[in-house]
Amino acid sequence: MNYIVSQPWLRYGRAVLAVSCLFSFIACSDDDTTSADAGPPDSAGQSEAGADGASDSTSADMGPKTVAPKVDPKELLPSEWMVGAYTGSSSADPVKAALEKGTFAYPKAGPDANKIHWSARVPTAGGKLGNFPSSSSGPYMVWAVTKVKMDAPAHLMIMTAPSYEVWINGALRPGDVYGSRTPYVSLPAKAGENTIAVRYYVRKSTNAYALLQTTSDELYINEKDLTYPEFPLGDTSEVCLGTPLLNLSDIAAHTLTVKVVGNQYFQETTRTYPGVGPRSLSQVAFSLKPKAAFTKAGEEVTVKLHLESPALKFAYEREIKLKTVDNKTAYRWTRFSRVDNSCQYAGVLPPSSFDKTKKYALILSLHGAGVAGIGQAKAYSQKDWAYVVAPTNRRRFGFDWEVWGRLDALEALDHAMASFNIDPT
Repeated sequence: MNYIVSQPWLRYGRAVLAVSCLFSFIACSDDDTTSADAGPPDSAGQSEAGADGASDSTSADMGPKTVAPKVDPKELLPSEWMVGAYTGSSSADPVKAALEKGTFAYPKAGPDANKIHWSARVPTAGGKLGNFPSSSSGPYMVWAVTKVKMDAPAHLMIMTAPSYEVWINGALRPGDVYGSRTPYVSLPAKAGENTIAVRYYVRKSTNAYALLQTTSDELYINEKDLTYPEFPLGDTSEVCLGTPLLNLSDIAAHTLTVKVVGNQYFQETTRTYPGVGPRSLSQVAFSLKPKAAFTKAGEEVTVKLHLESPALKFAYEREIKLKTVDNKTAYRWTRFSRVDNSCQYAGVLPPSSFDKTKKYALILSLHGAGVAGIGQAKAYSQKDWAYVVAPTNRRRFGFDWEVWGRLDALEALDHAMASFNIDPT
């Protein structure tokens, strides 16, 4: 049985059915959607482009570099955040304009010259700023501004939600408009006083966050925002594990080596990236090659990650726990992107009563805003005649299946055609 993709940009003469549930508007995810896609089953000790140009090697001499001890970041809790709502046009936002020009002054309580009314809020643990209510006139912006005094330049990072952008001392950083509370960005804090401003997008009544954290580490591996696989029984295919990596130092972490340390579950693998720039964020992808097929569903398997750069004082290691799954449920399936060497994933629902001697059709299903690929795949019941493959369009929100998102969809299609028992006619 042959199916032809109806979208002109995804036209393949193959056994493929594309089901597209795509919306062009921006949508914020609910808390239950967010938490369902927030991270892997477990992690030991707690813009998504990868660092381009990674290369594989079988094994490399990592050198005598000392592994930094695992230390959890410490929360930095300001005494106050000055909060002001702006309901005008985003393009005419006076606070943003002042930040861009370098003329922004720390606000005082009460209305300012632009009729923005500022008031102080005292944050609580976890970076909680309290609730921003919905407005009958529609979505609006809220600015939150604070001052942080540092005795010396610090390794400072922040998680904000649901935010458009973050500013520190005139430097712009991305926010998390969908409020998933998993991305962190590095802040170039200096000795002395630092002014931090966050612009929030309020579509409905929402709780706001601005979690500031410091650490002595040069690199921060964000285990809350991994792109991770699950392992179906009987499969030994190579997959990847993507880790957001913050370089918190003032120097480039060049010639970055990312290694999976061999253990009872995985072969040792090594990849090398050109590096991650100072005070910046990227994703690095580790190669996972199972030593043997997994035979028990629901088993936790440990992968040990090792990162180092000759530019840094220490090497860094983390242990991540992943899970095996049976062949009757949808699972996370990862691959290396040809776009930027990052790790990307798709939800896969295998055929029921799988027969390795048979060929199957392929359903490529494209999710809509606020839905993850794994959730899209789980929305289907198993078919005895087809695989369902639901790529995630550069995180669950993506690019409306344009630009990189479009390429990711095509890559997921190609990868599935090459990896599964698909009828190509």
